[in-house]
Amino acid sequence: MTLFAYIPVGPDTGLLEAHLAWARTQGVDRILLDLHLRSADDTVALRDLHRRARAFDAEIANVHSGHYDGLVARRERCLASRCGNADWVVVSDLDEFPRFPMALDELIALCAQDGYDYVCGMLRDRVTADGELAELSSGDPAGQFPLVADITGAIMGAWKYKVPLIRPGVRLTEGQHHALNGTGCPAALAHVTVDHYKWSAGVHGRSREMKARPVGVATAGEAWRLAEHARLQEFLESGGMRIDIHDPRLDTYCPGESAYRAGSSTLTLPREPRRDPVELARRPRVVPAGAMPLLPPELHWLRDRLDGNLNVQQLAVLHAERAGVRYMQALGMLDAFIGAANAAGVVDFPPWRPRPPD
Repeated sequence: MTLFAYIPVGPDTGLLEAHLAWARTQGVDRILLDLHLRSADDTVALRDLHRRARAFDAEIANVHSGHYDGLVARRERCLASRCGNADWVVVSDLDEFPRFPMALDELIALCAQDGYDYVCGMLRDRVTADGELAELSSGDPAGQFPLVADITGAIMGAWKYKVPLIRPGVRLTEGQHHALNGTGCPAALAHVTVDHYKWSAGVHGRSREMKARPVGVATAGEAWRLAEHARLQEFLESGGMRIDIHDPRLDTYCPGESAYRAGSSTLTLPREPRRDPVELARRPRVVPAGAMPLLPPELHWLRDRLDGNLNVQQLAVLHAERAGVRYMQALGMLDAFIGAANAAGVVDFPPWRPRPPD
């Protein structure tokens, strides 16, 4: 068995060394990088990334620029050409550091014994002690971002679920939020906390750029992403371009393993989370049977799939393949159905992302 790590790397590479060092401490045998450059002509950045990757014996598997479309297909082709049936893959973005509940060899042995193909987890946003969007420093980011706060879910309305460990044949949605095939390990047996170090100085510029893009020229699916960043930008601006760690929506707390020191005597935050992440992970966003009568004609073929076991992202993938459209377009096409079901008061219909602004 070979343990791989597949890491998408965007233009912001401040966490590259920290993430590669973390991967090696997890017992990863081969590290595969998917590089996204700001420009296809940026040979200086590419040479620098090759140099930094070689220091950790990491392999650059893909290089691309422009729109992020195609990441899922590139990952599947890359793993199919390099991995065997007995191998496993850690999949995480550069700013995501999974905390596995046990040693990876033990977790993989558990999954192999019980026939599980992937392990799920949930993002845990990490922020600085005072909420500042600080420049990244070298070394372990946990010391620089000691607090935990729910920004991804509570403020942006974005997906927090992640699938950080898979067999090579498992298909994942964009962003590694859901698995589309295989059998997942129950959260009660193994649940992964994914520390999310997105909240540094660079996030303001990226969010401002996304907010400035006109929603009217985006596809329906891309409009969700623009709306998420618009909500984040408004939140940051209301807090003076820093994260208001005392905002009750964030459920901010100090984790026990934190390196937090300065100001701890005056910081009035709980030391443990107010919500059980394992319990949260047991709540899939599925489509209930009660929503079936509300299906528009173009989605009638999905009736036999609405058995309470498919989440909305999986439905979007199925619809994209059938209708011959991009996944993000299909996700947007389901919006009318979701809105109609909520308006009709379907019992226990799960929460969905807020609609983008008009």
